[in-house]
Amino acid sequence: MAKTAPVMNFFEHQDRARRKTGRLILLFVVTYVLMTAAVYVVVYAGLVWKFPPSPFQQRLMHDYGLPVWIAPEMLGIVAGSMLAVVAIASLVRVGTLRQGGSAVAKILGGTPVPPETRDPHKRRLLNIVEEMAIASGVPMPQVFVLESENGINAFAAGYEPADAAVTVTRGALVNLNREELQGVIAHEFSHILNGDMRLNIRLMGVLFGILAIALLGRLVTRFSFDASRISTRVDDARGKLAGAGASLFVFVLGLTLIVVGYIGVLMGRIIKAAVSRQREFLADASAVQFTRNPDGLAGALRKIMHAPSGSLIGNVEAEEVSHMFFGQGVKSFLPSIFSTHPPLAERIARIEGRPYDAKAAAEDARLHAGSAVRDDALGFAAQAHDEPGAAVSRAIHEAVAPMRVDAASVKTRVGNLGLADLGIGAAIRATIPREVHDSSSYPAGSKILLAALLLDADESQRENQLRLLAMQGESVARTADAVFNAMAKMDPRARISVAELALRALNKLPYEEKQALVDRLRALIDMDGRVTFSEFCLHWLARHRLLRLDEPPPVHDRRLKPLRDDVRAVLLALAFAGTDSADAARDAYANGAARLPELDLAPEDAIEQPDFGRLETAMERVGCATFAVRGQVIDAAAHVIFADRVVTIAESDMIRALAIAWDCPLPPFVAE
Repeated sequence: MAKTAPVMNFFEHQDRARRKTGRLILLFVVTYVLMTAAVYVVVYAGLVWKFPPSPFQQRLMHDYGLPVWIAPEMLGIVAGSMLAVVAIASLVRVGTLRQGGSAVAKILGGTPVPPETRDPHKRRLLNIVEEMAIASGVPMPQVFVLESENGINAFAAGYEPADAAVTVTRGALVNLNREELQGVIAHEFSHILNGDMRLNIRLMGVLFGILAIALLGRLVTRFSFDASRISTRVDDARGKLAGAGASLFVFVLGLTLIVVGYIGVLMGRIIKAAVSRQREFLADASAVQFTRNPDGLAGALRKIMHAPSGSLIGNVEAEEVSHMFFGQGVKSFLPSIFSTHPPLAERIARIEGRPYDAKAAAEDARLHAGSAVRDDALGFAAQAHDEPGAAVSRAIHEAVAPMRVDAASVKTRVGNLGLADLGIGAAIRATIPREVHDSSSYPAGSKILLAALLLDADESQRENQLRLLAMQGESVARTADAVFNAMAKMDPRARISVAELALRALNKLPYEEKQALVDRLRALIDMDGRVTFSEFCLHWLARHRLLRLDEPPPVHDRRLKPLRDDVRAVLLALAFAGTDSADAARDAYANGAARLPELDLAPEDAIEQPDFGRLETAMERVGCATFAVRGQVIDAAAHVIFADRVVTIAESDMIRALAIAWDCPLPPFVAE
């Protein structure tokens, strides 16, 4: 039997990841101090030793007994210069990665996979990524392929799940079957879910800053040669001697910067390798936990072991992102120290829970060679677009049948996938009609799709909304009406997932165009003078995805107490999402409030209808708390919606909106 990871506490893991980032920064600070000390010694030997101590030095030597080789002014100049070089280079590098995972993919020559692709390998890849995104509750990542890479490899990159990109090599597409590719993608989704991506990009920035010291050394040595040639043209012998001495000093300084810079990079790579190896084991275990199919992931690792190119990446930039890959992307000197990934045999043995059998693995690789797409050219979901809605709904029920979800289990489901979740993801994706899915493939169609999701079931109200859309063009209104009719056969539980698919095509639009779209969606909602919970969730999701700042808000609150009024607003809204009865809402609210006794949320207060404007503010404020605090609020929210043992679609949409607001990927609820 394969060893699977214990259920991960997402909230503790995220806060722990932040602390690990702090320790990692501390290690690099130590590296910077050692580099600065080495450069200071050379500078002092070349310059300061020739001059008598300054009055300030003499006073320090006399008052504190400091040795003569300490020159505070010179130390400040050297330390400040080194810090400036590292900081500026790191900021420039991180700035180039501001686009998130897509920027990293493009560094390696990745080409985006268009949503409308008909290439069978790429179509299958998109199906798997879409199914897993729906199942895990994360935004649909951008998908890239490294067309020129024959090695079997992949990586996920980005600052947050909202800007993540999943990239696979051409070798992985053509050599892996669906189960193996699903195992690899599940491994990469684990990195998305457990907070590895932001740490990986920060590693890239800091390492580039240290490398800049070595690059500066090259410039300095080149300058020393130019200065030497100039000094030879001086007629005065004393001038020649002084010029030669100066150029020699500049050369030694440049050489020192090169040596120190590359030693710093070497130390950084050791740190990077140590961190990456442990995270790869965790991602392997999580992937098996997600898919319940150790053979898929182990099979992919076996094919890497026996493939001619293995998992190696030929791009010259591969070293910089080596810690992100699924398999060892570059050859390493002294693998036990510098390798960013554990040995393949050890990974396979841990996945399968038994010693690795090389002979059996070789035979297995031979038997399965060339089976990449014969088992599933397009995948279940791609073929199911045309299935009747009833058949797809049955598929959803069959997927969820073995799964037991209650209030107590919601918090543990955040960040944790299971086999039933993957089945639900595939089934929900399958309920999306082909014309609806195709509309999400390009910006113009995605705008219309979002509008169609907000069209009213009441015909007279819908006519008014269509007249508003006709102001953008008659074809816009006609298409929106056609998409609305197509969605009539779609399972209503797929609405949030459809919105997520539509929003992925709109993120690259200019800010003004995105703001105009969000305002237009709000106008559609306001036409009937009321706001439903489903309308609020869809509009809020669009605003959150399209207008959110690149950087997440800083963590302000580490305790629940300062958020009492905000938590009350959230629980109150959820209480009314499932009922119109004030008494039933009061009971539901009390059920959730009991989970947070320290806030003293009096149940008798839960009689007023929710204020959606206040709810938006509350969602944003709770999103600035630590993940541990967010977990407590999600737990209380779950107890509100499960109070009557029935989860409505409005309640399901609301708690998913909360999870999205707080960067807590929650697999979709299958509401009654």
